[in-house]
Amino acid sequence: MAFTHSKKLCLQLLLLAILCMPNAFCQPQAAPVVQASPVPVPGAQEVAASATEVPAPLVWQVQQDELGNYKVLKGSQFKVRLEQPLSSESAKIGEPISTRLVDEMRAGSELIAPAGQPVLGIISAVSQSRKTIKSYKPGKNFLDAQGRIGFNFSGIVDSLGSLIKIDAVPSEKSRIDQIKKTKAQLVANKNGEYVVKYAVGKYAALDLAIGTAGLVTGPVGIVTSALVSGAVGSVNKNFAAGRPVEEDEQYTKKQGFIMGVGRGLPGGFLIQGMTTSGKELELNQGDILTVSLREDLDVRKK
Repeated sequence: MAFTHSKKLCLQLLLLAILCMPNAFCQPQAAPVVQASPVPVPGAQEVAASATEVPAPLVWQVQQDELGNYKVLKGSQFKVRLEQPLSSESAKIGEPISTRLVDEMRAGSELIAPAGQPVLGIISAVSQSRKTIKSYKPGKNFLDAQGRIGFNFSGIVDSLGSLIKIDAVPSEKSRIDQIKKTKAQLVANKNGEYVVKYAVGKYAALDLAIGTAGLVTGPVGIVTSALVSGAVGSVNKNFAAGRPVEEDEQYTKKQGFIMGVGRGLPGGFLIQGMTTSGKELELNQGDILTVSLREDLDVRKK
């Protein structure tokens, strides 16, 4: 009798957890609400928090020697505006990119380059999206099925048309200031690659929790948890896909139901991994990137 009661209790907790998810997934911009939930809801808190965070001030370090010459130290940051759209689906390594300075660049009393001047760069790395299950294999890009793009910047054209040589990459942990906002953040890693940032581990943990609860409650629980998660998936594409889904991505209720059923079965994370793919990294003209110098920049007196 006690064992039967524990089955029912576990199943009730499972149903409560899944039924509580649609509101959290569908309202990513709302302020976080403290509520009891047996299973953590991935994605909602991260996106809500990012909407209220204040960007960190840029690092800008300048030295002046005894002769009055200036040097901008490595690690100093500046912003560039992307002048073209880019996608990890079609971008090629070595392809030049078009960007411009967002703000004027100065070292003490010396103007290095005014705002709007071209900044030369190339695409240094590209990874296309892949099946989610491929990301479960430990190694490069573990638990990351999304597309990514890396950049390297080599020069700034000053107001006289001369080229100022630099060595710079996107600043680690900096986010792209997007013209077209997305539910997931686009963040630079230590290699200067922009990646899609969201709570991957929590989505995977949720799949494991649902499948485990179904096993504990026996055959009836397995079927029930699959059907309930299928019903949630039919109305909530974020839950069905196991990641934040943008408004322009098309999911029918039938597709969502099938994907949700897969997530609700024991081993659902494997089923979900075989039926879903990551999303290509998409950058738009006007997006603003934060860049860091990898080498000191000597400033010539004018």
